[in-house]
Amino acid sequence: MGGFFHRHRGVTPYLLLAPGILWLGIFFLVPMGFLGYQSLQSGIFPDFRFTWEFSNFSTALTDYHQQLIRSFVYAGIATVACLLLAYPLAYWIAFRAGPWRNLFLLFIVAPFFVTYLVRTLAWLNILADQGPVVRVLRDVHILAPDGRLLATTFAVISGITYNFFPFMALPLYVSLEQIDPRLLEAAKDLYSSSTQAFLRVTLPLSAPGIVAGTLLTFIPGAARYPEPADDRQRHPGEVPRVARLPGRSLALVHPHGDDPRHAPRLCPHRRHGEADGMTTVAEAVAPRAQAGVATRVWRFVKRHTLTVYALFAVGYLMLPIAVVILFSFNHPTGRFNYVWNTFTFDNWIHWNSILGIQSAVETSLEVATLATLVATALGTLIALALVRHHFVGRGATNLLVFLPLSTPEIVLGASLLTLFLNTTSVIQLGFWTIFIAHVMFIVSFVVITVKARLIGFDRHLEEAAMDLGANEVTTFRTITLPLLAPAMLAAALLGFALSIDDFVITYLNAGPTQTFPIFVWGIARVAVPPQVNVVASAIFLVAIAIGLGNVFWQYRSAKRTRGA
Repeated sequence: MGGFFHRHRGVTPYLLLAPGILWLGIFFLVPMGFLGYQSLQSGIFPDFRFTWEFSNFSTALTDYHQQLIRSFVYAGIATVACLLLAYPLAYWIAFRAGPWRNLFLLFIVAPFFVTYLVRTLAWLNILADQGPVVRVLRDVHILAPDGRLLATTFAVISGITYNFFPFMALPLYVSLEQIDPRLLEAAKDLYSSSTQAFLRVTLPLSAPGIVAGTLLTFIPGAARYPEPADDRQRHPGEVPRVARLPGRSLALVHPHGDDPRHAPRLCPHRRHGEADGMTTVAEAVAPRAQAGVATRVWRFVKRHTLTVYALFAVGYLMLPIAVVILFSFNHPTGRFNYVWNTFTFDNWIHWNSILGIQSAVETSLEVATLATLVATALGTLIALALVRHHFVGRGATNLLVFLPLSTPEIVLGASLLTLFLNTTSVIQLGFWTIFIAHVMFIVSFVVITVKARLIGFDRHLEEAAMDLGANEVTTFRTITLPLLAPAMLAAALLGFALSIDDFVITYLNAGPTQTFPIFVWGIARVAVPPQVNVVASAIFLVAIAIGLGNVFWQYRSAKRTRGA
């Protein structure tokens, strides 16, 4: 087989691309073509006919212009908020997180492990009229005594911002992480301040991430449905000197610090307290000591501000999930699990006591597992072709991979539904249509995740294996695949989370089949039992445990690679 690939290097990228591109072509491009075709039809249901009816677009803009404007305004505000909130976090992870980098990336995608509808219900707990947030805002007179947050523009924009925060943070991190730190060092060596280096070097180089994050946030957000360092050690005996510490302004560094108790040793010919119109050394040093303390406090705050912000940002992402877990132990007084009553383990013991919940969970797990396996395989092959090979159509392939990411879910779901309704003799709406839709939706995320790992892949290890006599297949099996496995597992976890989380695409293409998000959507109209929180919490905790194992695996893999 190795000889085959060696003799057919020009064919290799197309063989790698074929399965995944065929899937995207059939289940993304063709459905979008069907949707466009139907948008140019005229008539009355069910007697539609194709007449190149371009007036349908102007009619839609005229009839629904208020809703469209409101959607774009809300999405625009949420996109700006996501950018302002996510950029500092992505910057900190890229440049300051060190060995904690992968852990914080896991926290960014962690909300996807709890289905979107359950997270939305958690925000109902947080922003409830009698909840702690509203009470505090009323106490400080930001809200009127009868003011509320639910069912307001603020709540809608906040929901969009929260749900699309990861879509902004991840592209920003990828863009920032690829910046060569030597460029920032060169800027500072040329006497640029930290602010100037950021504005002139970091910000322009991170522009691709800003553009990608904006597209991934604004376009889907407009169609969202539904929403409710320390100072260096100094050694005794050092002489006083003026030093320029890395990244800091000029400062006097004294061998004994700023302690006035050492003053008599510096000026032994003066008697302490002698009044001759001149200040004593202690009097001269005291203001300097106060200034030194203030400077050190400011430096500490400046140094750790981003770290504190990163922790708060992660706390913001985890807050609804913490509420979900907490209320899984609640024994509500009514049908809706919105107000805390008493603690109980009964919900976990009898998690399947609600009719239909067990079958819905099983269906979701089956779809997510199968779709994740297929999408991970297809996406990895596409990523290998895009990174390792130069071929005709590479740019078009990258565009095709990106398009599903930037297409609103409701458009993806509607286009697939159009395809399936026109091929009912081949496939009926149900389990397999959900599976097809999820693979199409997940595969682009897998490509991006694995592609990022391949770009930083050390090719010398593969070359060494081949120099020792291994063919291409053996090298891939023994070297490439094991080193790529952590990235593939990360992509699989992300894909699984997206599948478990999805409601819109699933709802439109499920037919009579019921997944867990659809079950939650249906039951939330009449009740919200705590068993919903139990299932969501269990899935989250298992996924996070696997994710933490993967983070540790990547850390060990990186150490072995550096050692080699």
